[in-house]
Amino acid sequence: TLLGTSAPGVVTVAPFHLQLRVKTHASTGEVELKVNGVQVLNLTSQNTVGNYSGTANITSICYGVAGPHCVYFDDMFIATAFQGETRDDANLPDAEGSDEAWTLSSGSDTYALLDEVPPNTSDYILTSTVNAQSCVNVQALKSAGGTIKAVQGMCYACKTDAGPCGLKMYLLMGGSRYYSSEFFPAWNFWQYFTYVWDQDPSAGPGPWTESAFNSAQLGVERTT
Repeated sequence: TLLGTSAPGVVTVAPFHLQLRVKTHASTGEVELKVNGVQVLNLTSQNTVGNYSGTANITSICYGVAGPHCVYFDDMFIATAFQGETRDDANLPDAEGSDEAWTLSSGSDTYALLDEVPPNTSDYILTSTVNAQSCVNVQALKSAGGTIKAVQGMCYACKTDAGPCGLKMYLLMGGSRYYSSEFFPAWNFWQYFTYVWDQDPSAGPGPWTESAFNSAQLGVERTT
């Protein structure tokens, strides 16, 4: 169902920043769209549920244009309110951490096996020991002086034998570990696992600061 349209707000061969806010309701639903911070669509008193009574899901975000054009989406995130123009920085491992219980497939530095983009599965860390922990330091905040909206940890993992295999990521901050949810890698199938710390878990939790981010270490612990 088409709820509304706006005047053209984007141009080809140029980057632009989109923000979409949707309130789901059968009669008081709302849709608001901003392009580069300027509101181009604002709908109220809408049925944004349709005939569906379950959980609202986003199944696709599409850009329709005639002809053989390519559209790339980058730095995409979901929040409960407009965040303004932001960016995602990838901060890679750059030094050894305090925990080093996992075995190295080669070499003597954990971080050197984990800093490739894209991941290189010919070198890695591994363990068969439950509760074994290893962590690394990561690069300092790239946008120094900027506001940190959230911190996301990411690991790329698989299991190599039958049987239980679970893991958690953690942030090591001030001698304490703050864990992610538990993940269960598949046998012989590498996959990404991610977890978001919206706030600094060592601050109550509270807002992230540059110094807290720069001092945190990111690690992984085998759980089963």
